[in-house]
This record gives sequence, structure tokens and C-alpha cells, in this order.
Amino acid sequence: MNKNDFVLNFSSIQDVDTQQIYKKLEEHHFCLLRGLISREMLSSGMKNLQNFIADNDDRACTGESPSEVRDYFMKLSIGLGNHSGHQINRGRFMRTIYIPLNKPDRFGLVDCFKTVGKVRNLLMRKNREFAIEEPEEGLWTAARVHHFPTGGGHMVPHRDTLAPQILTEANEKYDYYQPILIMSRKGIDYDIGGGCAMLDGKLTEYEDFSEFGDIAIYNSSTIHGVNEIDLHKPFRQRSSTGRYSGLATLYKTNA
Repeated sequence: MNKNDFVLNFSSIQDVDTQQIYKKLEEHHFCLLRGLISREMLSSGMKNLQNFIADNDDRACTGESPSEVRDYFMKLSIGLGNHSGHQINRGRFMRTIYIPLNKPDRFGLVDCFKTVGKVRNLLMRKNREFAIEEPEEGLWTAARVHHFPTGGGHMVPHRDTLAPQILTEANEKYDYYQPILIMSRKGIDYDIGGGCAMLDGKLTEYEDFSEFGDIAIYNSSTIHGVNEIDLHKPFRQRSSTGRYSGLATLYKTNA
């Protein structure tokens, strides 16, 4: 397996060639986009985010209202997972921090997440700005960070089912794609584990060859997850160490 086979380089969102991405996904069910995210902006924003984690308490795994997650909101997700009333039976140990794209930019990460959302929209054959700041067609962009903490953060390998179902219910012509912003560096922010996907028949830790600021993309047929992060170290709840990724997924406005 040649790791470079998964990488596409683009200098701006205007230069993104969706046909090249579709081809990579058809061949491998996975690809990496490089060059769309400013690493300097991302690094600065991550420092602000990590300070927020250290200084604020987590909410419980469940019980939040739909309006709360459309604002700045942080919670732990532990166990099999209950998502908006849906029991999805997917073991995980992670923190989620929601980042609204239509409110003051608390961390300096909004532009990064808008780019991720625009990649999603291009792959869905929608206008680049579709549902980025305000809901459209009954959908809104749930921009959020997943923090898999030192001491065992993980998500069991799986195929996405709920998000594709939401799109199908909204419009059966929508195709599902999940861009994931890589927001940490293996070997610096954590040592062992990381994002994994089934690449050419083998479950592979793709952060062994991806870079800080890359956007990984998979579709509904891709098996993916996060292998346990640094089990040889203790978990400390207010510690911000570990592995980070960013998502900009479409959710229903009434859920």
C-alpha cells in the first residue's frame, strides 16, 4: 500500500476537484485532502480550545437540549452512545465540543470548520455555503471537535448509519460524505493509537501518514474508528492531551 495514493493536494476551496475525490473514494473508500487548512490558524485555535477544556467542566453524556448544542457546548461521550434519542450501540470514550458557525469565534476555529463544511457541500453537489451558518432545507451544520483523551480515548470501528439516514430522510438524492479535520499530531500530542480506517482490506491507522490540518474523507461504506489513545498513561479529566478531530455534519433542525 502506497500511502501517497490516498492524498490529494489543493491550494484553496475554489481549486477542489470533486471528480478526483470521487475517484479516490471509489478506489479506496478513503482519501486525504491537503493544503486547504492554514496550519498556523489551526495551531492557534487549538491552544485556545485546550485552555477551554482545562478550565471548564464537562456536561453529562446525555440530557442536553437541541438548542444547547447549537451554541458552545462540551460533554463527555462514554459507553455505547445515545445520540439525539437514537441508541447507536457504538462503544466510545471521547469528549465533544460543539462550535457554532454563526456566533462570535471563541477559539479562532470557525473558518477551519467552514472549510470542512464547504468540502462536504461540494461532494454533495450543493452550493458551497449550504447550511454553513444558517439552517437550510431542514438541516444545520453541527460543527464539533472530538477529543479522544490520553488514557484510553477511542471509538469502536464502524460504518456510519445515523447521519446517512438523516440525509436520506431529508432528500433521498443526497449522498453522504464525512470530511474529518485532523487536529492533532501523532508522536507529539499522543503516541499510540489514532484514527483508523479500512484501507485496501486492512484496518490502518491513517494518522501514521496524514498531516496536521489534512481533511480525511470517507463515505457510508467506509469502516472507520479510533484506536485507543495512550493506554500506558493515566486519564485525567481536565487534561487536554490526546487526539483531536473536527467534523461538520448535517443534522435535522428539529432533532
